Amino acid sequence: MKERALAYTIIFLIGFSILGCVQQEPIDPNVDVPPGDPPFPPQREYGIHDSNHILSERTIAVANEILEQLNDDGIAQVAVLILYNVHHPEDYATHYGRYIGLGHREKDNGLVYLIRPDVNPQDERITVSIGRGLPRFTAIDAHLVMKETAMDYINMGDYDNGILNLVKNTDKRLRKIYVGGKNGG
Repeated sequence: MKERALAYTIIFLIGFSILGCVQQEPIDPNVDVPPGDPPFPPQREYGIHDSNHILSERTIAVANEILEQLNDDGIAQVAVLILYNVHHPEDYATHYGRYIGLGHREKDNGLVYLIRPDVNPQDERITVSIGRGLPRFTAIDAHLVMKETAMDYINMGDYDNGILNLVKNTDKRLRKIYVGGKNGG
């Protein structure tokens, strides 16, 4: 009797876990700018978006070169937005990624960092949105990258070093997780 109950339990758990692996929440298709937030940047691609000219041209060039290589290697498409007056940072970053179709087709391996210079440092100047195609690059990974490499610089107003460190260490962590440019879970 115990063996039969155990067998049913195992079958139930296996079936339940298979269903859990197959079913995913549907993707919210919202690509609108959240109410009260600034329009999306005019560029519709990955890379650095700095319409307020906070970064030096050198920083933008170096960061974009690293981000271009991540794209070329099929690991991820990363956008870094530096914007003022964003009041809904999580929605803004996520909707922006959807709006530009960030991530390789069929991979959804886009990653958006939103930097808000006008926010108090204790109120999270950096927000991240991670595409579903980067399942092994977790929010914890992103937080560690931000905390270990960028927050101090950005909170002190050194955006050039903050962004360079953010991009370099995102590249390093993504390459460590997705060895050889193979993306997957």
